[in-house]
Amino acid sequence: MNLSFGSQFYYPEGGAGHSQLRFQEAALQRKIDLLFIGSSHAYRNYDPRIFKQAKLKAFNLGSTAQTPVQTLQILEELGENLSPKYLIIDFFLPLFYNEGIESSIDLLANTNFYPVFLNEHEDMKWYNALLYRTMSKNILHLKSKTCSETIGTDQYIRGGYVESHQPFNSKHETPKPSGHLNTKQIQAFAKVIQWANDRSIKWMVVQSPMMNVQAAVSYQSLPKEIQTLIPENQFINGQPSMSVIPEFFIDEDHLNVKGVKAFDSWLLDTLSKNTFFD
Repeated sequence: MNLSFGSQFYYPEGGAGHSQLRFQEAALQRKIDLLFIGSSHAYRNYDPRIFKQAKLKAFNLGSTAQTPVQTLQILEELGENLSPKYLIIDFFLPLFYNEGIESSIDLLANTNFYPVFLNEHEDMKWYNALLYRTMSKNILHLKSKTCSETIGTDQYIRGGYVESHQPFNSKHETPKPSGHLNTKQIQAFAKVIQWANDRSIKWMVVQSPMMNVQAAVSYQSLPKEIQTLIPENQFINGQPSMSVIPEFFIDEDHLNVKGVKAFDSWLLDTLSKNTFFD
């Protein structure tokens, strides 16, 4: 049965970033060593298989356009069972200016735990997605669509990672921060850090390398509201990890398989030299 809500309808069941498969798998995981979390930069740029070489059991809980608000909710729901020793928080500045509508709808469509707040967003797409979920699950009892492990050039890899063999696409533009920092995102990010500290989880904020070098930020250029939450020695800028050439990227700010191997190997070495895993 098809339900139509007009052009203001977005309900990505299965998830463009394999959210359904990732959170189904995450629900079965227990006691890992290393957890990655963040937006598509997280699930595309951190391959648990590379960290397994250092005898680290890792899992990737990235999701599409995930902002700190969703990061906090995911950790509060799944973090206790995963019980990681180490946490890598992927950093992407534009998300701190974002309302998180795309991410919340993605989780609404692909998890059983994302809370339903009627007034979470003042946006028609949110209300339409909320109405569709309510009708499809509680009234019509429709079965969820099954997400394929292969979507286009993307392949889901156990552990939450999405391996991409897509050639470089110059048409994708990196989102730019606009407007004002979102207070909700700053507050949620502070709670994410507090969540880790309360559990004695060692954490690091890592900015993945971007081909659009102007989109990358240094620690010194972080907004003060964010900088006060992250000690300088807990922020890593991944830009030096590789050459900024299309050979390593699928677009201006996401890595391909070759780029992931170079970045993750560099990051693992950097973290090890800084005794992060000691």
